[in-house]
Amino acid sequence: MLMSRRTTNTWDILELIIDDALDEFYDYVDASDELSPFMDGHDHNRLKKVQRDHWHATVRDRFNDVYYDRLNYWTRACPHWIAATLFHSRLPCAFE
Repeated sequence: MLMSRRTTNTWDILELIIDDALDEFYDYVDASDELSPFMDGHDHNRLKKVQRDHWHATVRDRFNDVYYDRLNYWTRACPHWIAATLFHSRLPCAFE
């Protein structure tokens, strides 16, 4: 499982790139005719903070019950993001 064998400095490494990665992700979403409607009325900075906090908690705590509770909450609170997430495989990979 991804992150089941993490080093003690995983967040230190991720923290170096996460802000730029989120900026690029939202730039891509905003430029997409298919995805940009999902952003109508949403504050990019708030969403980036929520995602950053989510990834920090995931790296820190791994995939525990709190992770799944958080995932279930957001799935119910923002079902339209499920559709947006389905496009993820079509996004350019930052690590290529």
